[in-house]
Amino acid sequence: MACVHPNPNPSLSMNRILRTRPATAALRGTLALSTLAAIGALSACGGGSDAAPSGTTSTVSGTAAVGAPIVGGTVTAKCAAGTSSTATTGTDGRFDLTLTNATQPCLLEVSGGTVNGRTNTDRFHSASLAAGTVNVTNLTELMVAHALQATASATTTTQYAGALPTARLTGTTLSASKAYVLALLPQLGAATPASGVDIVTSAFAADGTGLDAVLDDLAAALRGKTLAAVGTAIGTDAASTTAPGNPAAALTTVAQKVLKVKFAAVAGSGNTPVSCGSQVIGGLGTSSASAKLQDLRFYLSGAQLLDAGGNVVSTTIKLPLNTQWNYTSPLNANDWTTLIDLENGTGACASAADGTTTAAMNDTLRLVIPSGVSFSGIQLVMGLPDSLNKTSATAPAPLDAAALAWGWAGGAYKFAKIELVDANKGTATAWPAPATGTYDAFYFHLGATGCTADPISGINTCTRPNRMAISLASFNPATQQVAVDLAALVASNDIQVNLGGAPGCMSGATDGECIAQFPNALGLDVSTGRPIAGGAAQTVFRAISR
Repeated sequence: MACVHPNPNPSLSMNRILRTRPATAALRGTLALSTLAAIGALSACGGGSDAAPSGTTSTVSGTAAVGAPIVGGTVTAKCAAGTSSTATTGTDGRFDLTLTNATQPCLLEVSGGTVNGRTNTDRFHSASLAAGTVNVTNLTELMVAHALQATASATTTTQYAGALPTARLTGTTLSASKAYVLALLPQLGAATPASGVDIVTSAFAADGTGLDAVLDDLAAALRGKTLAAVGTAIGTDAASTTAPGNPAAALTTVAQKVLKVKFAAVAGSGNTPVSCGSQVIGGLGTSSASAKLQDLRFYLSGAQLLDAGGNVVSTTIKLPLNTQWNYTSPLNANDWTTLIDLENGTGACASAADGTTTAAMNDTLRLVIPSGVSFSGIQLVMGLPDSLNKTSATAPAPLDAAALAWGWAGGAYKFAKIELVDANKGTATAWPAPATGTYDAFYFHLGATGCTADPISGINTCTRPNRMAISLASFNPATQQVAVDLAALVASNDIQVNLGGAPGCMSGATDGECIAQFPNALGLDVSTGRPIAGGAAQTVFRAISR
């Protein structure tokens, strides 16, 4: 046998391929002298010795993620022969694991650690046929459950703890299991990996893009389900002699899917894409001004599905588990929010007045709905429910966004923060200077006003809630996205002229810019802060093709 040593260089990239290191000639000679000498050499490996391991070592590197990286998780492997060291996943979920005298195939397991700050109580598995990149994810867990034909008494975890089932870890079996999970994904409403991306061997970052976005979708679709139950259902599908690739049992067990509503910033009826950076947006407002985007963030809540007649579909809607973008109150599952963040901290967005723009972005609202529900449209609310619109020093993400804190108006948060700045500032074509002070921006800050906080709960009751209703009678999430039209937002305003107070609309009932903007763009009554005709009058949000 050989001593087990951790990877001497844990900072190596997850892309590192197999490296072999034969034992030194001196050590081979020592081992050949006698059995006694061999035993002595092995004993010397204990107690934290830095001696090189006997035999041949190889490395598997990858990312452990399940919709968010598994941080501080323990990584081990069990191979057809040989031994494994133990590795710990980093803050990005990455790991490097050393194998000694390994004979493939191998099963990998990641346990413990945290996911989005919560203790990870599950064990996730993956399988490999060679060293190199081996990812461990919620998707590879389903693949392994299929390959091992998991049952209630022989889960992936119990099989990992026992003798390695090498007969089920062949290239043919694993290819069939990958095909099964890839066919399952769209039936759960999840995206599928891009062409050429292998769920096990393709390197990726747990950053919400690419393969990681697929894992986000899968995590949402499996919300509230246990790995054992889903794995058993998948094992049932795998054991079927008539259709081992048909995920019928899995779909029955999961019985829900993820609905994704994607948002995109545009300007005008031509749906010109808008982003941070150096882009100049022309033709804005009544004076056709030019501006650059400085910020674009808003909270969503209160989703409802609509039938073909525009009626609300009676069904259960919930968010995925809490992440940096999603939060559901533990007191009421109907009180939730998702933060849509369409700024990336570059260009004009990097010089926002409050300095709180960030590189991280989120353009997708993920909802978990029953798998059999049908709908034609969707209704959303831009704003927070009263129970979440309260000040707290320990507010969870995404309610901890400093840029959206808003105390002066009585409410705790800006529901939306959309800011435009003069594209020609400092030039001859800059916006006209006002009689006093300077004016080179138009700020749209939507939030509740006239609020009184309960002295015990801290929850605000607001006379003008200013929650904007977004009603899209016809919306197909598979082919459409929701446009956030900045030109429509300011169509009734001359963004170069400040009508008093802070530049732009600050949600006040007597704010000059809001008086025009509320009814014409937001579909809100400026006096009451309530939707006009259920939000049908708003012009900012609309469905467009992806």
